[in-house]
Amino acid sequence: MSRVIDLAQYDVLTSLRNKVAAAVAANSPEDTHRTLGMVQGYLIGLHTAGEIDINDVRSLEAETMANVNFLLNARKGAHAN
Repeated sequence: MSRVIDLAQYDVLTSLRNKVAAAVAANSPEDTHRTLGMVQGYLIGLHTAGEIDINDVRSLEAETMANVNFLLNARKGAHAN
């Protein structure tokens, strides 16, 4: 990443990611999509404010989506047995 987000921004991002994880755990597609939109909106806001560049947005967004995919796959695996 070309720039580093500060601690306050990291805390907000972590809180949003926790909401995404809770939505996935609750098996709520609507809440999952809504909270993912919140993460994306927050990252775009940071970019628009000049806090992070577009590569940071892409990287942080990809990391969030990888976590969602992991949680969804874990959920499927748990129900397969």
